[in-house]
Amino acid sequence: MSASNFLRDPLLSRGMAIPAEERAARGLGGFLPAGVRTYREQEECAIAQLRKKATPLDKYEFIQRIQNMDERLYYALLARYTVEW
Repeated sequence: MSASNFLRDPLLSRGMAIPAEERAARGLGGFLPAGVRTYREQEECAIAQLRKKATPLDKYEFIQRIQNMDERLYYALLARYTVEW
């Protein structure tokens, strides 16, 4: 699977949580920022952005974008922060 296809697959991609070793093995150099974030850091960043959304529609659109990019992160947010939505 090509690097770009891997990153586009919401079931496989973990965004910035992909360790440096796996990035090198999959040929992802240049496709992702140099920094690596843990999944917990990504959750905290996403929930902070979600909390800034003013309307339910804005929140829905934001969370759907996350689901389309990274289903693991989507379900982690769903499990941890459902009450806030």
